[in-house]
Amino acid sequence: PEEIGVETRGQGNAQRTIRHLLEADRPASHLFLVECITPSGNWSSYPPHKHDTDDYPAETYLEESTTTG
Repeated sequence: PEEIGVETRGQGNAQRTIRHLLEADRPASHLFLVECITPSGNWSSYPPHKHDTDDYPAETYLEESTTTG
């Protein structure tokens, strides 16, 4: 537990806690693992979006924009 990095991301109803369980500085060839702890009523991503509909390319665009920056 003492090796797990913890950070707070976002503000207001997009605030959440990220725990970096397995990062690039640990031995693994293709694994990246984080835990996102989102308070009730908050969004777990920014910009807020959901994945309960098939909305290509809009949802794909949002996924790419949140992971490349």
